[in-house]
Amino acid sequence: MPDSDQRTSLSRQFSEYVLIIIALYIPLAPYWFFKTGPRVGLTFIQICLTLVSGSVLILGGAYAVKRYVNTGGKTLVAIDGFTLGFGVGSLLGKWSGLSDSNAVFPGLAGALVITLGLLHLYERFVQ
Repeated sequence: MPDSDQRTSLSRQFSEYVLIIIALYIPLAPYWFFKTGPRVGLTFIQICLTLVSGSVLILGGAYAVKRYVNTGGKTLVAIDGFTLGFGVGSLLGKWSGLSDSNAVFPGLAGALVITLGLLHLYERFVQ
């Protein structure tokens, strides 16, 4: 009997880790989709769509992690918010005509603003 309890515990831990990995990577799918698509440049509408859909997926993943893993999702929101914000900010920098080396600065600003905004939304609506 202890062997079955240990197996159940191990399978539960494994499923929790899989949920966390999925919640970390799924919100970046819209960015990857538009970035690797057939078009060379992105339009402003595609950049905004990436931001909105990625934000919804981040908050949904944080809610799932909080509910099913019984841990807070703030770390998940911070990590995904930074990567989504940096990607969207650098895309906006390239869209506005900045070179690749100068598009880093709007990327860092976007990472800060989007991370703080998502943390605020998380604390207000998810927690």
